[in-house]
Amino acid sequence: MTAADFDVRLTTKADFSDATTVHVTGEALRLTVLTTGTEARFVRIERTGTGRVAVSHVLVHP
Repeated sequence: MTAADFDVRLTTKADFSDATTVHVTGEALRLTVLTTGTEARFVRIERTGTGRVAVSHVLVHP
């Protein structure tokens, strides 16, 4: 199962009021690397399409 059509939200606030959103269109079949240059403490992955989102793990690097 793959993830498809989802948003990755990055923020420094727990309420996500100042979040930067990166939309991933289509299927993320394997490793998907997003480079944003955004400083964040919290990361949220949200489904925006109609399919399922299956995530095995998320790595965040400074």
